[in-house]
Amino acid sequence: MTSSADFLLQLFKFIFITFLILLVSSVINTLILQLFGGMDLLTEGIFSTAFFALQTAAVFLVVTVFFRNKTQLSGWFFSKDLKALPKKKVKQLFIISAGAIIGSYVLLLVNAMLT
Repeated sequence: MTSSADFLLQLFKFIFITFLILLVSSVINTLILQLFGGMDLLTEGIFSTAFFALQTAAVFLVVTVFFRNKTQLSGWFFSKDLKALPKKKVKQLFIISAGAIIGSYVLLLVNAMLT
């Protein structure tokens, strides 16, 4: 396979994985928001922007770890130089991701209390 075909294949896999994880995240967020009182909590302003920024950062950290450790090391594309992320780094990235998700909901609750 040529390098451009490899690149396009990796790009397609990354986009597909990102789409699936964002879809699952969106469904979970909708359920949690309905539990907290509906989509009315997301008013325009700095709190909703920060909420979505933290959620997006968390999702992309998960996508990066999953793509790097699971899909890129298997399948059609394989490189001798490519190694999985160390377990300590994966744990740190998941903790940061969980902290961003929890922080986004804390911001959402603070916004609900202030309004």
